[in-house]
Amino acid sequence: MKTKERVTYFNVKLEFNKEKLDQKVDKAIQTGRVGYVCSVESNNLSVANKDAEFLKVLNGALVNNCDGSMLAKILSFVHKKELESYVGADIFISYIRKKKYKQFFLGNTPQVLEGLRKNLSKIDPKVNEMKFETLPFKSVDEFDYEGIALTIEDEALDYIVDKAIEFKLGGRGLRSICELIMTDAMYELPSNRTEKTFVVTLAYAKEKIEKSKFAYLKVA
Repeated sequence: MKTKERVTYFNVKLEFNKEKLDQKVDKAIQTGRVGYVCSVESNNLSVANKDAEFLKVLNGALVNNCDGSMLAKILSFVHKKELESYVGADIFISYIRKKKYKQFFLGNTPQVLEGLRKNLSKIDPKVNEMKFETLPFKSVDEFDYEGIALTIEDEALDYIVDKAIEFKLGGRGLRSICELIMTDAMYELPSNRTEKTFVVTLAYAKEKIEKSKFAYLKVA
């Protein structure tokens, strides 16, 4: 009897098979099914297991792709099989190259969207006829955030870099490690009116990374 392949990783549905992912999206388009695709990074996976509503959003998608090499490496290690990321940018450009679907581009600034239109039209000239809509953005200075000074100690920086080298990660993976360390602080500090400085020490960085690795192994 053939066993059903695992499709959930730490409670989040992920599709690592690129052909299956494309088939699901293509079928939804052809049948007129309304839905969305989530590009899931390690930080998203961590938040989803703390926030039930966010988990519901992710698992309500037509399909989710693994959007980070670090996450793919961790899940490969935990589940003892080779898993590769399929980043959102690659999915996006693959649908431009198909030249068979009409796209609607929403978000970012007029300047960025115009550059996107120019570059994508080189792949598919029909992009010039497609709709591009901006979203209202504010500059950072316009947001009423409490000013919190951030300092990362040299020992913590060395530790972060060493971990990136250990896992053979590139720039995206290095960013994922930083997100892993900073996630709790990002959620907690804005509501704390007394904190004006935040220092990432070696001990703090180790605690967050080791705690995360333990959580992965425990769930597996």
